[in-house]
Amino acid sequence: MNKKRILTIISFLIMIISIFIITFYDGNKSYSYVTDNDSLISVKVYNKSSGDYVQQSSIPTGNYTLNEELSYCEGEGIITGYNNVTGRVTTAIKGSDKCFYYFDRLPDLLSTQITEKSGQVSSQDSTTWAIVNEGNGLRYEGKNPDNYVCFTSGCSDSEKYRIIGLFTEMVDTTGNGAADTNKQVIKVIKNTSIGTKPYASGNVNNWNNASLKTYLNDTWTKPTTLAITTRYYVKGYGHAAVNAATFLNYERNGNKISSNPNYVDTKIGVMYPSDYAFGVLASSCSRSTNLSAYNASGCYNQSWLHLGSHEWSITPDSNYNYYGFYIDAAGYVSNYNITNSYAIRPVFYMDASIAEIDSGTGSKNSPFLVS
Repeated sequence: MNKKRILTIISFLIMIISIFIITFYDGNKSYSYVTDNDSLISVKVYNKSSGDYVQQSSIPTGNYTLNEELSYCEGEGIITGYNNVTGRVTTAIKGSDKCFYYFDRLPDLLSTQITEKSGQVSSQDSTTWAIVNEGNGLRYEGKNPDNYVCFTSGCSDSEKYRIIGLFTEMVDTTGNGAADTNKQVIKVIKNTSIGTKPYASGNVNNWNNASLKTYLNDTWTKPTTLAITTRYYVKGYGHAAVNAATFLNYERNGNKISSNPNYVDTKIGVMYPSDYAFGVLASSCSRSTNLSAYNASGCYNQSWLHLGSHEWSITPDSNYNYYGFYIDAAGYVSNYNITNSYAIRPVFYMDASIAEIDSGTGSKNSPFLVS
């Protein structure tokens, strides 16, 4: 067979293939919007609440991915790409071929929101706030940061929580009630007080046996199953005339009454004095300021954690077993008799790897809805 004949056959085959492709496909079509009765495409998006894919009238944008295993065309159409920024799917379709697009929402982790905004200074309602890396983690500081969290849609102010920060703590991964592994966790506190209660009914500031610890973990109704058993450190000090970093060290490595534990593994607690101290805007209240002097207007008045009434912390006094530390209504930290009834705001930790945002921006009017 001579070269001329071979070239003729090859040219003929190329022509046949080209005709087939042109006849079979209309070419790449990019769809960005459809209606429920569209004859060419159907869009279904996974709904976490129902556990199924739900028909919707538009291709989603943002934190979504096209499920390539489920998506298909009835004929021989080929789905070639999805742009989650423009909300367009490109598909090679023949004639009236109908294609079905299935979309999954990518996990929108609360921890990602915290880390991505770390170091940014924001203004809201004429106040300044930021997420800063200090005190063993990423913390919200300032007067009114966007750190509101809900665990049910449409929750009231009394049902909202606020994020203290993102930390690495010992948690229970086996379910036996004892913390065994270091994990990244998100610490939250209730937005409002659940009432006033004593730290303990007797003159023993042992958190493991405190009536407040028993109430919070055995009687009080937890708002979510995301609350996990975490290690709370319950060492302390004899006074609050030290700065935030020093007091944080005392909470974990300081002195204690000889009969008291070093830590308690439980689900619900209340905040540390250092949580309150690091919640103050550093630019208005120097981190060298003693906690006992936080009644200065530049301190308590620039702290989202200042409740405005006496509030118990979890930290006991290391000198007297009938004293514990509290945040005073005037803004400073002090110690007093644990049988006194002060405001209580429950605190708990969530596993940062599974706490997902369903909606919201973190503001008071649009809190993060977390599941």
